[in-house]
Amino acid sequence: MIRRSPQSPGSHWRKSSYTSDAEELCVEFRPTPDRRIAVRDSKARAQGTCTFAPGAWAAFVRAIQERDTLA
Repeated sequence: MIRRSPQSPGSHWRKSSYTSDAEELCVEFRPTPDRRIAVRDSKARAQGTCTFAPGAWAAFVRAIQERDTLA
């Protein structure tokens, strides 16, 4: 689901550590007031965000880390 997420006070968007300045594909993420994780395309910020429950976000990050150890 793509929607606008409320911003947590003091919460800043963080750029993925897998992103470099030269890359075209970048994502940013931040927590929301309801403890979900909002994710957006840094090149198309006005397009909205996808939000994930904390467990789903943790599983996604874990899968990426495991993929990298297998490469």
